[in-house]
Amino acid sequence: MAPLFQQPFMSGGFPSMNRAAGFDDTGLKAYYKFNETSGNLINVSESAVDLGSAADGTSSGDPTYSETGKIGNAISFDGVGDQFQLGSSLSQWNFLHDGTDATISWWMKLNATETDDQSGIMGTGTGSGSVHGFEMLMDDRSGASRDHKLQVLLSNGTAAKFLNTSDGYIPKNTTTWYHYIYTYTGDATPVIDVYRDNANNESDSTAFTESVSNATYAMQLGNIGNSAVNNFDFMLDEMSIFSRKITADERSSLYNSGSGLEIY
Repeated sequence: MAPLFQQPFMSGGFPSMNRAAGFDDTGLKAYYKFNETSGNLINVSESAVDLGSAADGTSSGDPTYSETGKIGNAISFDGVGDQFQLGSSLSQWNFLHDGTDATISWWMKLNATETDDQSGIMGTGTGSGSVHGFEMLMDDRSGASRDHKLQVLLSNGTAAKFLNTSDGYIPKNTTTWYHYIYTYTGDATPVIDVYRDNANNESDSTAFTESVSNATYAMQLGNIGNSAVNNFDFMLDEMSIFSRKITADERSSLYNSGSGLEIY
C-alpha cells in the first residue's frame, strides 16, 4: 500500500501542486494516468487490493498517445475502433455490478459533439438486462430524444438498473476538460450518483437485485463491447476505480478546484 504521506517532486525539485499528499488509496483497484507513449495502458495503482497488470489495457484501433491532458498527457480515441480492453478476466470487475460500493473518477474532453448515437465510455455489458455487468456511455440519439446524456446501466441477467441524466449533462464542448465521478451505494435500494466538476449531482435510487455472476464480457474502455454502441470520439485522463464509495472531501480533493489531482 502507498505511504500515508507522500510529497512527490517534479524534476526541478519543486513539489507538484497536482500530486496528492496522503490520499487514501484504500480500495483503489485500478488507476490510469494515460501518460503512455505507445502500447499498453498501465494500471499504476499501488493499493493493497490493486488488480495489477491484470487490469492493463490492450489497445485496438489507433489511439493517439501523448496528447495534452488535464495533468501531464492524455490519450485520444477517434471514435473509429479505438479502445482498450482492461484485462481478459470476467470476474475482476465484478465489484462494479455485484452490490459492492464503488467509485469511478475520470477527466474527459470531447473531440466531437452531436454524434447522434450512443458512445461507450467503459463497460462489461451489452445494453440489456439479459447479461451480467456494468456500463457507462453517452446517449446522444436524436431519434430517442436523447441529447448528451450520461447513462449508467447495471444488469443482473434478467433486469437492468439505469441512471439517465438530464440532457446536456455531458457539455457540448470540445475545448474544456470536465471531471466526472460515479459512485454506487449497495443496498436493497442501491443508489447511483454522478457528479460533474464536484457539483451537478444526479441520482437514481430505484430497487434492484445485483448480480453475483461474472461479467458477460471483458472490460472495455472507449466502448462497452456492444455492436449497437459506437466507440467514443473523446480524450481521457486520470481515471481511478475504487471498490468503495469515496467521501465528499475526497471527491473535492480529486477535483482540486478544477486543477485535478494525481493520487501518486
